[in-house]
Amino acid sequence: SSHLSADHLLGVMQDSTSIEHLRQYKVAYSNYFSLYCFFACSQDTVMANAVGSAMQDARARVNRLRQHLYSVRPDKGYSDFDQQAALARSGRYPVLNYPERY
Repeated sequence: SSHLSADHLLGVMQDSTSIEHLRQYKVAYSNYFSLYCFFACSQDTVMANAVGSAMQDARARVNRLRQHLYSVRPDKGYSDFDQQAALARSGRYPVLNYPERY
């Protein structure tokens, strides 16, 4: 659910920079998880050692991307989530210029 929430929130905010960073994170995590699964199921110690090194590099990349996601300000300066939440409760979304609900 957090994946869907992040995608929806970034879409509503039209934050193309963060959308791209999240896409990079998804690709990196998928790569790491594939290597982890191969490593966990490997019965050959030579292959497990070789994959283990690549897995550690992939994990380090995932961690760097995660920290980058936490530290990068959203595109267009929409970083005040309290203001966005208050506007959402009012029924108006200025980012997409939604009309008021009737």
